[in-house]
Amino acid sequence: MNISNFNQIKRNPDLRIRKVQEQYYIFDRHKCYAVNFTGAIVVHTLEKNYPMKDFLDKLSEKFDVNDFDTLQKDVITFIEFLAQVGLVTIE
Repeated sequence: MNISNFNQIKRNPDLRIRKVQEQYYIFDRHKCYAVNFTGAIVVHTLEKNYPMKDFLDKLSEKFDVNDFDTLQKDVITFIEFLAQVGLVTIE
């Protein structure tokens, strides 16, 4: 899947994210998923005019990640999961 910009990803209008103590949760009316801090950052970036490469560069700097390809694969896999469960659509 080729996602070059976060504005290609549209949130389900019911998608919410909450932090309870140190755990993040994303949910809609029917399902809830626990996500880590990185997942929360991805969800907060959805629909913004933010190039994927810039996002991955910043994320790799923040977490001192040297394997850019694996980072990109992990982020895309997470976004695809969100699409599979109906929390986002990808244009």
